[in-house]
Amino acid sequence: MNTAKIDYELEYSAENIGEFISSLSGTIGLTRKEQTNALQIILLNLVFYSFRPLVTPRAKKMLAPRRSNPLGIGAGSLVTVLDALEGTGHVVQTKGVKDLASNTGTATTIVATDKLKFLLNYHGFFKHLVNRSSSAECLLLRNSETIHRNKHLKDYTDSYRTNMMRVELEKYNSLLSDTDICVTENNNNQETDLNSQFVTRKFIDFEIHDTGGTELFAFGGRMYAAWCNLSKEQRSRITINGEECIELDYPASHVNVMYKSVTGDWYQDGDPYELEVDGTEIPRHLVKKLSSIMLNVSSVTAARRSLQSAYIRQGQGIEDLEGNSDGEDYIRAADGVGIPSIIQAYLDKHQVVARLFLQDKKTGAQNQYLESELIMDIAIP
Repeated sequence: MNTAKIDYELEYSAENIGEFISSLSGTIGLTRKEQTNALQIILLNLVFYSFRPLVTPRAKKMLAPRRSNPLGIGAGSLVTVLDALEGTGHVVQTKGVKDLASNTGTATTIVATDKLKFLLNYHGFFKHLVNRSSSAECLLLRNSETIHRNKHLKDYTDSYRTNMMRVELEKYNSLLSDTDICVTENNNNQETDLNSQFVTRKFIDFEIHDTGGTELFAFGGRMYAAWCNLSKEQRSRITINGEECIELDYPASHVNVMYKSVTGDWYQDGDPYELEVDGTEIPRHLVKKLSSIMLNVSSVTAARRSLQSAYIRQGQGIEDLEGNSDGEDYIRAADGVGIPSIIQAYLDKHQVVARLFLQDKKTGAQNQYLESELIMDIAIP
């Protein structure tokens, strides 16, 4: 089952819900207003996301900037509530773990027990009474890991430009709230409810400011929603207000927006990922992946290593790729013409924009911004 990420900007619209939260707070032994606020946010999220497993951070760090956390929920209060709910049988908590050596891990999640579901239902705590705040923040800014060594959200100073981008997103979210979106099964029964979507744009702070001294929102900015995580087959079964829909795609979008930015037009010579080196045709999937990687690394060596990691996962050997057609393509290319030769041939093919490759993550993030603006022009014409 898909998980839901905790949202600190939910609110309720019925007095009985507030009374229940206060009562449960005393029942499970909470003593501070901050803890009751944290309980409120947890319960609202469980109900709002239809009791999907809820990702609940336990790390001792800022959970969200104030503009995205109006109740000021702190990490300590959240952990206290999680443990109290678990200790009284209201949730099942699966604590996350992190491998510091590989910098990988799993997040902590909670699931409501039947005991809690019964109480919520008995006290009239229903989904239609839970809403995202009308002032919820949809324009987010996070740290750049290359500068700040983390990806935490941060606060920022609004400008005319951020205010205009927020207005656009609010229009789009208003459209989504008035639209019924779901994935249907082959027998036309509803499989997945994609309503209650709230789309945000998350930008990256590289500590570059505009002439007014405010943060320059020109890096990242992609929009994310539940349908982004669906398979191609699932997306083909999406209905909008009960009608089937089709999926439109911008081919080679990240390359084409680069050409558009530099030349004013899309790439004009066929498929930008079609590549031949010394008479050997390079698989398109490999060229496409390599092109994306080259926008986020600064050297041929780093690109080669990242490409290898994309095809050979940590702990795997070459023998593990047997039967994996993409992996076998990679091995043949690496052992044949060699990845550095493929990189050079690709740069030669795209000399007009070659200077934008092998720079740093900032260049890749700026290209993400160009792609995101393309999508916004479609979503909000």
